Amino acid sequence: MQQLSGHVTSDTILFAAGNSNGLQSSNGMFRRRRRNDRVFEHHAEPVGDFVIEVAGTVVATGGFLLHYNPPFADLFMEVRPDARRCGYGSFLIQQLIVECYLAGRVPAARTGVDNVASQRTLLKGGLRECGRMLRAAFR
Repeated sequence: MQQLSGHVTSDTILFAAGNSNGLQSSNGMFRRRRRNDRVFEHHAEPVGDFVIEVAGTVVATGGFLLHYNPPFADLFMEVRPDARRCGYGSFLIQQLIVECYLAGRVPAARTGVDNVASQRTLLKGGLRECGRMLRAAFR
């Protein structure tokens, strides 16, 4: 039987649905993405099926992936760089949680241990940390 070498690391935090924080956005509107929406260039995540619109401009997109691990859905989102730190990401996550449940899925997410902004966004949006993905070396 193989044994752990003692070298265990974690680079990913897992999140599960928690309690809604009842977030509101004074100027952001959550809705489905339309075919004719002008969407900013994404660098980390795909363009999602849902958006946050502010004054006619898409400032965030997000969605959930259903390609593995039913009944869970993997939430994702990206906020336009000049619209970050305004609460749009957390508001989007909160609304995506609702959409997941409406689709009969259980919302979940993950982010890197070094991505503090994403961690805070997920927590503020109504998720809770539920675990860590571990990597271990075996002898």
